[in-house]
Amino acid sequence: MREVIQSLIRVEDEAQGIVRAAREEAEGVVAEAEKAAQDVVVRARREARADATHSIEMAVEAARVEKAKRLQAAAAEIESQARIDDALQDRLVKAVVRCICTPR
Repeated sequence: MREVIQSLIRVEDEAQGIVRAAREEAEGVVAEAEKAAQDVVVRARREARADATHSIEMAVEAARVEKAKRLQAAAAEIESQARIDDALQDRLVKAVVRCICTPR
């Protein structure tokens, strides 16, 4: 009977050792998985930040190009509306010459 009890105690000690080793291994696997997951999150954030920065830069460039086009169109419109025909130009020149040449 004593041998059976000692055998049971030995088996129980072995089982506890196996359970302890399994727990330690599981904790190690979980720690590695957590680190790998955190690395994935960090990498994903970095990529998302880079993508967002690129998108912002592209939007700013597109806005700059659009602004330049609009300014060019506005300048052309103003220039086309501000043209002085020959008759008006002649009248303005004569008026300036009169102002300058007429004694006071």
